[in-house]
Amino acid sequence: MSENKAELNVELTPEEQKKADKQAEKEKKRLEQYSRSMITRGEAYQMSKSIAAEEVNFLAEFMREPLSTNIVQTMALVDLLVAKGVIDLKEFESQLEKTQEKIAEQQEVEEAGAENGGEKEA
Repeated sequence: MSENKAELNVELTPEEQKKADKQAEKEKKRLEQYSRSMITRGEAYQMSKSIAAEEVNFLAEFMREPLSTNIVQTMALVDLLVAKGVIDLKEFESQLEKTQEKIAEQQEVEEAGAENGGEKEA
């Protein structure tokens, strides 16, 4: 029989009771220490939310200059092509709209494929 006398509700000697109490106190301290080291779901959610916000802010700041430079370059190219008569502004706007529609369609197909378990539609 490997069971503890304290678990069987058997009368313990004072020494055995002291030993059982000490063991129970150790176990209680160990559990308290373990529970203090854990975080709640709410705390974990707040931490992940904070980290994500920091990452978004970092990426936005990191990409601000290259994006604005690309926008300015694109605007300059359009102005130059219109000024030289290579394209007219209406032609550019028409093509821009077509390209935006094409990109939107591609995104819809990708999203539908992701919803269908990763299968891409043709």
